[in-house]
Amino acid sequence: MYHTDDLLHRVDRIYLGPPGKTAPVKIRYTAYIVGALVFVTTTVFLRGVLSIPWSSNSTLILFAITIFITARLMRFITGDVTVRSVVKAAYNDLVAPRPPKTGAPVSVAPLPEHRMRHNRPATGTSASTEAPADLWSDAA
Repeated sequence: MYHTDDLLHRVDRIYLGPPGKTAPVKIRYTAYIVGALVFVTTTVFLRGVLSIPWSSNSTLILFAITIFITARLMRFITGDVTVRSVVKAAYNDLVAPRPPKTGAPVSVAPLPEHRMRHNRPATGTSASTEAPADLWSDAA
């Protein structure tokens, strides 16, 4: 922890567990709240939207997804940057006006027959005129 002149920032807002039985990892109080919200959201998504049934494997995967997403979110949330400011910044980024996309739509068409590699041998070589078994391979 950094030692600053500001006493507010010297306070470590971390629950270490009961005296004599501390947790093996340090988890901030906000991580519990964010983790609970992520758990509810992923539960609703996995169980309600994707219709994944209850089982021990799916529950373990749910916990793993919750821990991963919570850890990624807690990288942005610090003592100076609150959960509210992170959510507000994400919302502002999503609804920000974007310039209209310019240009014509792009379509992809296959090469004409006379331009495909397997139809003619390279110049200056005496390759056979038979097409390879796999017409799309580069082995020709």
